[in-house]
Amino acid sequence: MTYLFLFTIGPVQSFIAQARKTMDLKAGSDMLSKLTLTGIQTARDHFGAELIFPYMPKGEEPDSMPNKFLAEVNLEPDQAQSMGKKVETDVRKAFSVMAEKALKNMKPKNEGQAFLEKFFEQIESHLEVYWVFEKLENEQDYRKGYQQIEQNLGIVKNMRAFTQLPMDEDGRKCSVSGERDALVFNDRFRLPAFVKTTRIAKIRKSPVLIGSGEGLSAVVAAKRFFTSNVTFPSVAEIAAKALEREMPGTNTSAAYQIYKGCFDPDDWDGQFLFEENVTDRFLEKNEIVHKCSSNKVLREQLKQLKQNAKEDKLPSISSYYALLTFDGDRMGATWAGDEEYIREDADLKTFHNALSERLYHFAQKARKVLDNGKGQTIYAGGDDFSGFVNLHYLFDVMSELRSLYHKEVHKQLTEYLAEDKVLSFSAGVCIAHYKNPLGEVVRFAHKAQDFAKSEDGGGGRDAFAFYLMKRSGEIQRAAIKWGGENLENLKALETVTTLMQEECFSNTFISVLNYELMGLIGREKEPQFDRFGAIIRKEINRLVSRSKIDEGIKKYIERYPGQKKEELIEEMRSSVEKLFNSEQWKTENFLHWLEIADFLNRQPDQHAN
Repeated sequence: MTYLFLFTIGPVQSFIAQARKTMDLKAGSDMLSKLTLTGIQTARDHFGAELIFPYMPKGEEPDSMPNKFLAEVNLEPDQAQSMGKKVETDVRKAFSVMAEKALKNMKPKNEGQAFLEKFFEQIESHLEVYWVFEKLENEQDYRKGYQQIEQNLGIVKNMRAFTQLPMDEDGRKCSVSGERDALVFNDRFRLPAFVKTTRIAKIRKSPVLIGSGEGLSAVVAAKRFFTSNVTFPSVAEIAAKALEREMPGTNTSAAYQIYKGCFDPDDWDGQFLFEENVTDRFLEKNEIVHKCSSNKVLREQLKQLKQNAKEDKLPSISSYYALLTFDGDRMGATWAGDEEYIREDADLKTFHNALSERLYHFAQKARKVLDNGKGQTIYAGGDDFSGFVNLHYLFDVMSELRSLYHKEVHKQLTEYLAEDKVLSFSAGVCIAHYKNPLGEVVRFAHKAQDFAKSEDGGGGRDAFAFYLMKRSGEIQRAAIKWGGENLENLKALETVTTLMQEECFSNTFISVLNYELMGLIGREKEPQFDRFGAIIRKEINRLVSRSKIDEGIKKYIERYPGQKKEELIEEMRSSVEKLFNSEQWKTENFLHWLEIADFLNRQPDQHAN
């Protein structure tokens, strides 16, 4: 008997998003990928299952995998339950092995039996595993079978069973998740209050790995110490990526290595590129040890590094970075073979195999877009992607990824698609200060992605949205369509930002438009654009023309011959109008885009000194 087998592992969002450090995010993603791979290997090796999703080339192990897989398998009816239990058991065992490995990497001091019991109790109760089978009578039943198995999985998830937390979960909670008791602390620092000292472990680690007052549950500690070789950059290092990428072959490169060499490799972190983190108070509080003769000498080394960067005309270091997430639009309906998106006569299984393969190749190339010094990929598998991006390269990365998806996925699958349907994706970007809580940044990046897909935000998918988290606590958001295959709206936003960065235009037109349009709205959420739209466009034209900086435009034309003053003014005017004349026709959305562009304009890493 032929069956479809659908297997999924959770909780995904909390397991990955509950993070204080970038290594937590990366490790959470990697661990889920390896757990999925374990399940696939068991299904293949023990039961001869044919994998449909995700695509796995022979002899290769993908860097990232989704948290679920779909396979077709031939079984006797009484074997199905045994297969599901076997796959689940092997996945749970693999998770325990990962935790054991992390425990060895921690090298706890005199851990007791109570700690070990509590540690593995938390590990064993964490995973949520679901699996379902659907019988296929013949090949023609594949489409119906897939739709039914997805529906059944949803039913099973909605009826999820859970175990009650033990009565002794009454100690200090994990600093990262806030859910389970903290079990692991750094021996360098005094224990915080309400710690159950009889069942904890102290480890001697760099403050960069586990800080003062930080206590970790078993699951978070397993992520934090999943690997003994920590190479994933911190958000502070992401913020400094532009400097690192541009400095090879300059005097700055030598100065950077000298300054970095002032720290033990285990203690180095990009946060030491910021003056506020090399003060006497900060270094003493966090017990940071360096090799310079004094803290004053350390600060002089940093000053020399930044002076060299200025002389070499390299991008300065911004204290802000971006977290980018995206996933495919309407993928549930697409996978299900909805006739609105997939041709009625298309063979759904063949389409599934083709889509899985195209998503795999896209993910491999998407990773390279970011990991060449422009940022760092967290996860790239299936139709999902997340990664950190240096602000200097944000527009380039977004444009490359969006175009790559269109080329590698949509254009390769047009023979299966219904007429005029396009496989697109929507993206969310959270721009945040490197000292903002990482968990909040992850949450707002996903909120931005949801906003891009909403009717109120991006107008119903094929869009992108920004959430800007200022250090002051203010949050601004805006969404807009990509602007077709040529990404006209993204390019318009980039043009507005770039021409202000190049000092061809001042930002005065933004403040004036803000004042005028917010007053125009009055008590109504939206003014009547059939009455005011033409007037607003004329006002945009007037204000943009008035905000031009003749000296800046002259220097820009000298640097980029072939440009003309009138053309630059028209380019700026039309770009601002594109942001206004989006499908949303929302005044606040338009004004927020201008304010976000102005914020990016004022970030130091956007300029050559």
